[in-house]
Amino acid sequence: MKKWNDLAEEIKKEPMMLKLRTRVTGEVLKEIAEQGLAIIKEAEGEIIAFRGLWKTNFDDFFEMGSFWVKRLKLIFVMLKTGILFIY
Repeated sequence: MKKWNDLAEEIKKEPMMLKLRTRVTGEVLKEIAEQGLAIIKEAEGEIIAFRGLWKTNFDDFFEMGSFWVKRLKLIFVMLKTGILFIY
């Protein structure tokens, strides 16, 4: 659960998340991932990238949101693995 709480705290630091901070918790992010509504990238036990879909008031529609990348860690993984990410 620690990695999910750490992720939530990092996302909350983003200026664009000011109005949405109350819905971003480690528990909610973990639940989204467990429901198959998120893609994550981990390195050394830490979540370094997250892309999630959020449920809406309409059963057939999702909000595409919560795209977050920890840049310094991602660059390190790129160099270490040879995988190139363009963002």
